[in-house]
Amino acid sequence: MSAPFGRVASLRLECLDYKSQRLCDLIPHKRNRGAFLLDALRKTLKPDPDNAGVGSFRRLGAVPYRGAPKPSLSSPALAGRPLLNGGPACALRCPMDEAPKDCHECDDFEGAEAMTSRFAVLGAGLMGRLMALSLKRLGYPVDLYDQGGPDGASSAAYAAAAMLSPLAESLDAEPLVVALGQASLRLWPGIIKTLPAPVFFQQEGTLVLWHPQDRDQAVQFDERLTRCQKTAVFDEPHRTLTAVEIETLEPQLGKRFSRALWLPLEGQLDNRMLLKALYSGLLEAGVEVHFETAMTPAAVTADWVIDCRGLGSKPDWSQIRGVRGEVLRVLSREVALTRPIRLLHPRYPLYIAPKPEGHYVVGATQIETEDTSPTSVRSALELLSALYSIHPAFGEARVLEMVSQCRPALPHHLPEIRWSGGRVIEINGLYRHGYLVAPAVLEAGLDLIKRLLEAPMGEDWQAQQPWSSIYHLKEAA
Repeated sequence: MSAPFGRVASLRLECLDYKSQRLCDLIPHKRNRGAFLLDALRKTLKPDPDNAGVGSFRRLGAVPYRGAPKPSLSSPALAGRPLLNGGPACALRCPMDEAPKDCHECDDFEGAEAMTSRFAVLGAGLMGRLMALSLKRLGYPVDLYDQGGPDGASSAAYAAAAMLSPLAESLDAEPLVVALGQASLRLWPGIIKTLPAPVFFQQEGTLVLWHPQDRDQAVQFDERLTRCQKTAVFDEPHRTLTAVEIETLEPQLGKRFSRALWLPLEGQLDNRMLLKALYSGLLEAGVEVHFETAMTPAAVTADWVIDCRGLGSKPDWSQIRGVRGEVLRVLSREVALTRPIRLLHPRYPLYIAPKPEGHYVVGATQIETEDTSPTSVRSALELLSALYSIHPAFGEARVLEMVSQCRPALPHHLPEIRWSGGRVIEINGLYRHGYLVAPAVLEAGLDLIKRLLEAPMGEDWQAQQPWSSIYHLKEAA
C-alpha cells in the first residue's frame, strides 16, 4: 500500500530522551494552520526543564512525511513510555532561524500537498478512549463515536474488575496475552499519570486462596504456575505462604487460611475512575465526542477509521462473539482487604477486588451466551457464597450492583488488529483481558497507523514487530 495521502508537509519534532537526542515523531501540518499546531503542541508536550533550548520555537522547513525515520513505539528508545504520555520531553526546533516564528512560515515547502489526516474512532469503551486520546495528543483531528453515554455504562469496560494479573492468567491464556499483559502492567502508571483526574491504581500482588476441599486444585495451580514460569520471564516468581505470612499481608485472613499462593507485582485499577478520567482527558485535549450516536465505518466521514466497537462490530466481523460475565459490587465496612483475592473454584476462577472506600468487585462468571439480561440466581448465589466463605463479615455487606455484560471474543480468545487494505483498522477480541492488555494493544495499533501513514507496508514489517501475531493484514502488493 502506498501512503494514502501522498506527500504531507510536516514539522520535525526533536525529542530529548534524557541526555540523548533523537528524532521522535512527525506531526502533520496543515497549510496556514501554524497557530493551531503550536497550541496543540503546547497542550500536549511536556518540555524538559533541564533543556535550555525548550520553548525556543524557530522556523522549520517542511519535509515530506513519507519515508521519514521514526522509531517504533516498542523500540528501546521509547520502551515503557506510551504515547498517551505525550512521548518523552520534547522541543520543537528549527535549524534555520534563531527567533521564534509562527509555523505557517513553513508553508514554502515546494510541491507538497499539505494536509492532515482526520481520524474517526468508533466505540468509546476502554480501547476506543485510549486510541482517540493518543491520536489527538499526536496532533491529529479526532472524532469519537459511541452509541452509549459518557460514563461508558453500556461497554464491557464498565462492568469489569480491571485486574492486571499476567502471572495468574498464564495458566489459561495464550503466551501472547501474557506478554501483552506484562508490557501493559508497566505502561499503566505512565498513562494514568497524564490524566486530568485521579485513578486508583495498585500493584501489591494477588493472593490465591482455597478451602481444604479444594486443595488438589491448589496443587495443580502451583504446578502449572511453575511450568509457566519456565517458559515466560516474570519479574518475580510466585511464592507459597504460611498462615503467619498470610496474616502479615491480610490481617483478617491469616486465621482463616493455612496456606496461600502470592503472585507479587500483579495489580489492579478502578475501571470506572479510569473511564471517567479518560473522558475528561478527551474533552481537555479537544477530541470531538459524539455520544448517543451509533456509527459504522461505511457511514462515517474521515480519512481513517479505527473500529473499536467490540460486539458492535459483528456485522463487519462475523467471528466476533459475546461471552457473558456477571459481576457483583458490594460495600463492606467490616472487612478491610488490601489486595485482590483469587479463590480457586471447581468451575471458574473467582476473584474479589477491593476498591476505594470499602467497595469490592466480585466476579466473574463465564457463560457462552450473548444474553445481557440481569444476573441469574445461580450466579448470584455462587458469587455471594464465595465472598462469604472468604470472611463471614461479608454477610453484612450491602449489595450495590449485580452487573451482567458480554465481552467481545474471537475463537482463539486473542486480541487482533485487522487491516484489509482500505481506510479501516479494526481492533477487537480483547475478551476478559481488556484492562490487562489494552496499553500494549494500543501501542501495536499506533505502530500500524504510523507505518501506513509513512510508507508502503512491505512484506517484512509485521515479522519485525514484537507481537507480530496480533496483526491480521492484507498482503503487501
